[in-house]
Amino acid sequence: MILSHTEGVLRLLLLTVLASCTHAQSSFAMNAGEAMALGGVAGIVGSIAAQPLTSSDLRPVTDVFCVTSAVGIVMYAIVELSQPEFQERGGESPEQALRREHRWARTWTERAQIAARLKKCERVRLIEPKVLRLDPELHDLVLMQDPDVLACLQSAGSAP
Repeated sequence: MILSHTEGVLRLLLLTVLASCTHAQSSFAMNAGEAMALGGVAGIVGSIAAQPLTSSDLRPVTDVFCVTSAVGIVMYAIVELSQPEFQERGGESPEQALRREHRWARTWTERAQIAARLKKCERVRLIEPKVLRLDPELHDLVLMQDPDVLACLQSAGSAP
C-alpha cells in the first residue's frame, strides 16, 4: 500500500516536471524545483523529529518527503543544465534582464542629468555610453533630448 501511494506521488511529481519544461516556464520550474527540494528536506527532518512523539509509523511520510525532495533536485538540475542562460544570470529570464537594464539606464540617465545641471560634463561624458549600451531607446528619447546633457556633450567636441 505504501509503495502504491509513493508511486502515485512520484507520478504526479514527474508529470509536474514534464509539464514545466518549456523555455517560457523554465524560471517557474527552477523555482518550483528549489521549493520542492527544500520542502522535502524540511519534511524529512520534521517527520524524523516527530517520530518519538507519536506511536504511529512515520516512515511512509518520510518516504513521500524523500521522493518530493529528489524530484525537486532533479527538476532544478534539468532546468539549470538545459538552460545555460540561467547559469550565467543566476536564474534571470531574458525579460527580467531587459527590465533590469532599463532600470539601470534610467538611473544613469538621472545621474547624467544631475551632473549636467551641475556642469560636471566629464561625468556626463562617462555616463552617456553606459546608457546607450543599456537602453538605446532611452538614450535617444530622453538623455539626448536634455538640453543640459547636450550642452555638456557638445562642449567636449568643441574643446581644443
